[in-house]
Amino acid sequence: MTHLLISLLLAAGALPSDTARVSETVITATRAPMSGDGGTLSTVSVVSREKLEVSRNPSALSTLTACIPGFFLTQRGMLGYGVSGGSAGAMTLRGQSVLVLIDGQPQYQGIMGHPIPDACLADMAERIEVARGPQSVLYGSGAMGGVVNIITRRPPDGPFGPHAGTVGGTLGANPAETAARRPSDCISRTHAGLGAGSYATLLSDICQQVRIRDFSATATASYNRTRGHRPNEPFSQAAGGLKLGYDFSPRWTLSSETQFTQFFTANPGPADAPIVDSDQRVTRLTAALRLGHRYRRAEGALQIHYAKGRNKVDDGHTAGAPPRNYEFNSADDLLGLSVYESLSLAPGQTATVGADYFVFGGQQWNRMLADGTKQSEKDYHRRQIAGYADLRQHIAQLLTLEAGVRADHHSTAGTAWTAQGGAIFQLPAEAILKASVSQGFRFPSLRELYTMSPANPDLREERSMNYELAYRQRLAGGKLEIGANLYYLDADNLIQTAIIDGRPRFVNSGTVYNTGLELEAALAAGRYWTVSANYGFTHMAHPLTATPRHKVCADIGFRKGAWQLNTGLQYVHGLYTSATTTENFLLWDARAAFRPCRVVTLWAKGENLLAQAYEINAGFPMPRATVTAGLSLDF
Repeated sequence: MTHLLISLLLAAGALPSDTARVSETVITATRAPMSGDGGTLSTVSVVSREKLEVSRNPSALSTLTACIPGFFLTQRGMLGYGVSGGSAGAMTLRGQSVLVLIDGQPQYQGIMGHPIPDACLADMAERIEVARGPQSVLYGSGAMGGVVNIITRRPPDGPFGPHAGTVGGTLGANPAETAARRPSDCISRTHAGLGAGSYATLLSDICQQVRIRDFSATATASYNRTRGHRPNEPFSQAAGGLKLGYDFSPRWTLSSETQFTQFFTANPGPADAPIVDSDQRVTRLTAALRLGHRYRRAEGALQIHYAKGRNKVDDGHTAGAPPRNYEFNSADDLLGLSVYESLSLAPGQTATVGADYFVFGGQQWNRMLADGTKQSEKDYHRRQIAGYADLRQHIAQLLTLEAGVRADHHSTAGTAWTAQGGAIFQLPAEAILKASVSQGFRFPSLRELYTMSPANPDLREERSMNYELAYRQRLAGGKLEIGANLYYLDADNLIQTAIIDGRPRFVNSGTVYNTGLELEAALAAGRYWTVSANYGFTHMAHPLTATPRHKVCADIGFRKGAWQLNTGLQYVHGLYTSATTTENFLLWDARAAFRPCRVVTLWAKGENLLAQAYEINAGFPMPRATVTAGLSLDF
């Protein structure tokens, strides 16, 4: 119990890679690091730092649609997602809501309850881990479809082995062995990038990483902007981050991180009903402090996390109509405390227990433009406390059984219990079969409960149940990896709008019955070529926006000497852009990079090279073919 009170949750991430080799160290879905990919029920895909750099996308989330079957992210232009009216950035996994994490900690707007995608930048990410299927036992509300966990960057490993006490530690490892691996006293890496492209788009970023023996620091900064492919659709963003770490010993580590972003964007409105003066100014700040430890049979962490946001929104007006006389304002905050302890009490057994505590909410008001006074001011804060336990038992290296349970109490919506369980079978020829049942839930947001019509303070949590079979196998000496997932998802109590006594009101009345198939394959073809493909099929009993019926993605990569070339196709069929409108489209992208010397890389990319006319958000046409090019320096 002492360790439980002094350790820290998730020093740098919390999910495993089903595509990682067995000898590699990964983050497991039990929130404790371990080796191998066969020890967790969840199917977890990892988007590496290399993949993020090849994609050249400023957003950490934009690359995921092409890489993850069953995942979809709505967009409306070259850069930026925005907030309020006309915003994009809605994420779904298997047609359900997704919880976004940064180093394992939830990231969402305290009042509205949704993530802010424009605050998730690629320059801060070491990798992104996406766990498919409900993850509520470990992460609570909002993880009905899965979680997206952004693992932030840190300098090369310190004297106590790979990411001691945080990401790379392995439960049961010998600290004396890792302590013997000591790098040079000082390691420094610098990256700077600059790019420009269609529609006056500018991309810039810089990253400095330093390790001086047991101390590490990573600082990032970026500035991106675009005029936009439609009138009245500019976007600009400035962001920065700082991550510090200190390894006290082979067993203990302390780290802190701060991320800041501020962006401005405008909503041009639907193409057939454009609007003007719809401006959105958003500022986000997050900070975290974590203490982690790793012993031979115990590993744990304690983390304090804080997030704060400030939004200023003018919803605009149609041309010729009088402008609004007020600007909508909101300030939200989220304070979280998380703790976990993972223990190896018997051979082949791992038990994890943990607790989470959150205080979240904020204020909303209208600022009158004439004199700056406040009107309709509202202030709401609520609390949420949870405890969970997960037990895994390996049997003769052939079978792993896992079961977990969680209880969450929301100060308004009440208590929600969730559970999961299943079995993992280690088959011959490096094959793995998983069978699982898992529950998910989402508490109503403060907006749905109180702040805006049609709010309803009597709303209860949304619920889901997921039944799944997953198969993974490595062939041809590890050069070919294949995977398949078959699932049935049943969700009910979903929050929808109904007309009651002639007025709209949120009620728990929605249901979802989704059946899906997900296929993946990756091939290392010879010394220079790589080929990967994935397919996601979702059969929906009821139409869901931001959820395509079919999504097929394929990518071919070539690397030899100073050259790196990649090209990919993405075919989307049956995407509901609204309740009654569907879209089908085929996108072709290409990327090239040339490294004339060790320090300089020249790159270029083209997107939608077939110049397809398509929409992802109804009424918001996407840009036709676009080109961006630039250079980066690494030394």
